[in-house]
This record gives sequence, structure tokens and C-alpha cells, in this order.
Amino acid sequence: AHLDSDMYYYVPRDIEEDLKDYGRRCVKAFDIRERFFHIEFFRKSDDQSLMALELNCRLPGGNTPEMWNYANDFDIYREYANVVVDQHFSSTIERPYFCCYVSRKSFRNYTYTEEQIKDRYSEQIMSIESIPGIFSQIMGDVGFILRTPERAEMDHIISEIWQEN
Repeated sequence: AHLDSDMYYYVPRDIEEDLKDYGRRCVKAFDIRERFFHIEFFRKSDDQSLMALELNCRLPGGNTPEMWNYANDFDIYREYANVVVDQHFSSTIERPYFCCYVSRKSFRNYTYTEEQIKDRYSEQIMSIESIPGIFSQIMGDVGFILRTPERAEMDHIISEIWQEN
């Protein structure tokens, strides 16, 4: 946000073992049950270790819940209801897709228009949305949500969305 730059974040297909371990330990330590929660970690660039930022007993903000749905081909809200009512999560968690939020800034001169990107990647793009001004410095003026089975394809689409003249 400081540099007013484009950004992306994504839901990975695989979760690394150390992150799973930290997450499970947090859930156990805080006795979290039958509620939405999310835990935020940073992976340090110098040694790749994890650093916990925060634990929230609520859904994450923005489009992340919808991104879980797109990444997994299930309905997280229905599954939450299943857990509360029947103590059962019925969907299989297979993560067939990476799901990514990619921002764009209105002041940049991109090679491809929003419409060209939409036409070119219609099967991968799940939604395109305008971001309200108060959030646009961080989240961009336009946000693309896309999903792909392979990381290389996701990276390629991001590079095309961001390509400038």
C-alpha cells in the first residue's frame, strides 16, 4: 500500500506441514470449535520460519471465503451450517484449484483492458469487481478473482493482468 502498487494473494492447493502444525496447535490452545476463525502468519524471507500475526474468531475479510469456495468447489457457508447443526463437515477438501485475488490500479497503463483479460481468461476468472475508494490503495481499483489447477498458469495470468505498455 505504501508504494500504491498492484498486489495479489491466493489460496494454495497444498498447505505446508509446519503451517498445519502451527494452526492445529493454535486451535487446540484456544479451544476453537464450531465457529469460523482464521489465523494469520507471515513466512520470514530470511529463514522461511513462520511468524504468527493474529488469530481471529471470525471469517477473514474481503473475498477470502468465496475464494475458499472457488478453490474447493464447495459452499463454506453450507458446511458451517452442517457443522453447527449436525457436527459434520460433509464436503471433501481436495483443493483442486489455486484461487487468487489480483488487483489493478486505475492510474496504470496496462497492455490489456479489463474486457480483454475477461475474454482471454473467461474460464479461469470467477469474478471482477470494482473496489470502493477507501480500500483501493491496498486492494486496487479493480479486483480479479481467478482459479487455476496449476501455479504456473496462475502466475502467467497475473503477469498478463499486470503487463504494462
